[in-house]
Amino acid sequence: VTDSTWENGASVAVAPGSKLAFAPQLVGATVGSQLLVVVPADASGAGGDAATIYVVDVLGIDDPAATN
Repeated sequence: VTDSTWENGASVAVAPGSKLAFAPQLVGATVGSQLLVVVPADASGAGGDAATIYVVDVLGIDDPAATN
């Protein structure tokens, strides 16, 4: 485990167009969803030859229209 927002108690907001490797997999997810996302090594940007695995708990969704 390289990072755990669960353990450090700080959630991470992911904005539309985010550069996070797993961001495209969040489209269509609903509040309460838990996603297991596997990003191939060549797409993770982490270097090396191993895939990167994320477990994502969707805690809330902001309406992008409401922020404009």
